[in-house]
Amino acid sequence: MHVHANGRCDPPDFASSGAHWSRPGAEHGVDNPKGPHDGDWDNLDVGADGRGASDRLLPRWHSRIPESGLALVIHSGPDDGMSQPEGNSGRRVACAVLIAPALPEKS
Repeated sequence: MHVHANGRCDPPDFASSGAHWSRPGAEHGVDNPKGPHDGDWDNLDVGADGRGASDRLLPRWHSRIPESGLALVIHSGPDDGMSQPEGNSGRRVACAVLIAPALPEKS
């Protein structure tokens, strides 16, 4: 699963989610010396029943989430940690828009 730069999940292929969310100059892959993208997340194991779980959080990124949001995208295969641009992880099969919660105003 990856975090993509656009807070959109238009079916059928979720291409509207764009490329991986990243800082300039980074390349894809946790095994890449020029990586990883900020959006390169762990592989998600999904059982035969179609269920998977992750406890990955976004707290360190909260201030950098654009107002338009980001997209959490699940791909059909595992990420190889190196190939460009998405780790040879296959087609996008699920997508969810991530929006930063409103923070209370400082007094």
